[in-house]
Amino acid sequence: MKPEFEISTDAARLDLEVIHGFLRTSYWAEGRARSVVERSIRNSLCFGAYLAERQVAFARVVSDRAVFAYLMDVFVVPEFRGPGDLKGRDASSSRPSRSSRPPRLSTGDKGRSRALCPGRISAVG
Repeated sequence: MKPEFEISTDAARLDLEVIHGFLRTSYWAEGRARSVVERSIRNSLCFGAYLAERQVAFARVVSDRAVFAYLMDVFVVPEFRGPGDLKGRDASSSRPSRSSRPPRLSTGDKGRSRALCPGRISAVG
């Protein structure tokens, strides 16, 4: 039986210890101060993925809430990577705007930004 994950945009549920702990050691946000993480969360549409109330993944979207969205700081806690349990979760009800273009994600390891499938979150390790 697959574990039951929940995806939420409720900012009150976000675990700042998990988020800051991961980001400050990531290659793209190494050393980022907690105060900067807190400010970035306040000014973004954030998604948390939860298993039994434990936050296991995070992503945030910076958007004009009309036509532009930029996906950032996407991660899955290492022990939950791989099996694809979060892959393809429908997040369309929480998109910045139904009329917006697909969000963009820039990755240092790919060297370019690309459009993501609208309304889908794909979390892979």
